[in-house]
Amino acid sequence: PKGIERMLLDIEAETQETGATIDFSVPSPSGRLVAVGISHRGDEDTTLRLLDVRTGNLLEDRAPRVRLGVA
Repeated sequence: PKGIERMLLDIEAETQETGATIDFSVPSPSGRLVAVGISHRGDEDTTLRLLDVRTGNLLEDRAPRVRLGVA
């Protein structure tokens, strides 16, 4: 079913840091969560975070130094 479009994550507001970027995002099969890779100031040291789609909140769990698609 179609829903209302809305911003799920304002990365600079959430991290309270200028220069934070989303490197990738991958929705879960259920659509309840989105895996989001966040880096700071172009450092390519991505931290994996999970975003709860319903609330728009990042969960506390983190996986640092994630690399996707890099050989």
